[in-house]
Amino acid sequence: MERKTVAIILAGGEGVRMDADCPKQFLPLAGRPVIAHSLAAFERSGCVTDIVAVCHSAYIDRLKGIIEEYGMKKVRTVVAGGRTRQESSLIGVKNCPTGTEYVVIHDAVRPLVGMNTIERTVEAAAKKGAAASAVKAADTIVEVADGCIIGIPSRDTMMRVQTPQGFRYDLILEAHEKALSSGIAGATDDCGLVLGMGAPVAVITGSTRNIKLTDQADLEFAEKLFLRQKDPGEG
Repeated sequence: MERKTVAIILAGGEGVRMDADCPKQFLPLAGRPVIAHSLAAFERSGCVTDIVAVCHSAYIDRLKGIIEEYGMKKVRTVVAGGRTRQESSLIGVKNCPTGTEYVVIHDAVRPLVGMNTIERTVEAAAKKGAAASAVKAADTIVEVADGCIIGIPSRDTMMRVQTPQGFRYDLILEAHEKALSSGIAGATDDCGLVLGMGAPVAVITGSTRNIKLTDQADLEFAEKLFLRQKDPGEG
């Protein structure tokens, strides 16, 4: 029986670091808006049944136009995001269709996510309750306070977490609600909320191609990666 798995695409950011006239998820990339690429990955995925898009309120009509233009059939709703990523994520969770069993949460500004990564994340979440894609840290990570290094963790245990992140629906809803009741309001990662409840989060190996667009250099690099990409499962 097919699991009802909903992809929540977070597109509520304003992208101030990109220095553009619109949020970075709407900038052109390889002939399409950035968010069109992100949505298309989940549209193609055989393990995703529905999509919920969370967008800045001023750009909802623009996003709906993109969804219609590119024929995104799995998108069930587009909703206005909150003031923070944590709020927007919870809004997405609460707007999932009735009967949702699993959710996979993804940043719209990671347009090179591959179907292999999506599917392995969902499978790991189905087994463990929560899972995230991550890649090994290539650089040494240092802990800093007052402008000075105070610690250097072993690189062998350090990874850079990405999205997608997958969860059993009831688990991520409970994690968000407990965070709010505890006064946590500025979390930037859903896995942290689950860990805060003492629940485990599995890790699957992500892809270095699955970059997050934060500035113009990232956009230019992503353009080159798209030109080289042959298999939509990559990334």
